[in-house]
Amino acid sequence: MNITDKWIRKHKPCSGGLDWLKQQNTTDAVRLLRLLIKEKRYNWANWTIVRLFSTEQKILYAIFTAESVLPEFEKKYPKDSRPRNAIEAAKAYLKNPCKKTKAAAAYAAGAAGAASAAAYAADADVYATNAATNAADADDKKTQIKILNYGLKLLGAE
Repeated sequence: MNITDKWIRKHKPCSGGLDWLKQQNTTDAVRLLRLLIKEKRYNWANWTIVRLFSTEQKILYAIFTAESVLPEFEKKYPKDSRPRNAIEAAKAYLKNPCKKTKAAAAYAAGAAGAASAAAYAADADVYATNAATNAADADDKKTQIKILNYGLKLLGAE
């Protein structure tokens, strides 16, 4: 996929991201994402990758993101099962995307609050960006890169 002028206008990146993009010699989305990762522009890479995804890809990415940061959350809050429940509800929605599982996933994600923003996967178009951004803001750069590389895999880039 190419990042075209039409795509840019539709998604309205920040001015810094737009300026960066104009300086690049390619419009190939995967090449641009890899360059953003190389330059440690993880938030920009995440912003871009989520907008390239289909709804199902957004849900998968949100689940992967949540699972990637869940161990740290559970170390701090071992008795709080809300993020794990939200992840499971999002997985159930993926297996059976109907109103009932969507409502259950949205309820579970809401109950989990900020700690499980990634599990808002049932409303993936809106919430997947928040999910991955929360993980991308984590201190662990390895986790950020792991999540972004999973996103590249979802796009078919090996």
